[in-house]
Amino acid sequence: EVATAPDAINATLLALRAQAALQGGEGDLARKALTAADTRVPDHPDVLAVRALMAVKAGEPPERALELVQKALANNARRADLWLMQGDLLRAAKRGEDEALAAYRKALEIEPANVPARLATVRMLLERNDLDQAERALQPLAKQAPNNLLGRYLAGLIDFRRGRLDDANNKLAAVQRACWIGLI
Repeated sequence: EVATAPDAINATLLALRAQAALQGGEGDLARKALTAADTRVPDHPDVLAVRALMAVKAGEPPERALELVQKALANNARRADLWLMQGDLLRAAKRGEDEALAAYRKALEIEPANVPARLATVRMLLERNDLDQAERALQPLAKQAPNNLLGRYLAGLIDFRRGRLDDANNKLAAVQRACWIGLI
């Protein structure tokens, strides 16, 4: 059965309502919205993504949430947010570091300006001590989000690991100053 456009739009809106309810601590309201969305479009990617968030929030094993995200990706593989979520869940499940990195890269392929996917990619590359790839992966962030503190911190960390201590010190001191200003 093919969903009509209004049904798909309504399912998306109900999933957004469920996500807002979940963030507000109203699990029952979230479940009701998701049930209503399921009657319109079974296995809608937005609904599956919110169900995955609910599973994580409920403390279920990451594998359960991962199943839901993979099902959502099977329905719509052009969603960068789902690829990012898959990468995060693979890491949380402590399995498939290569798969997680591939998921983050897929998110960037779909949406090159996706800052969370870019930062996750750089962090994974740094964990592998692949400084060349980490530095290349971080370069677009300087144009997309030049004031992103985590990006600036990672750039300083790369400089430090490369032995460019003056550059690292300058970058990390600027991040520290920005954090202090934010606290005032």
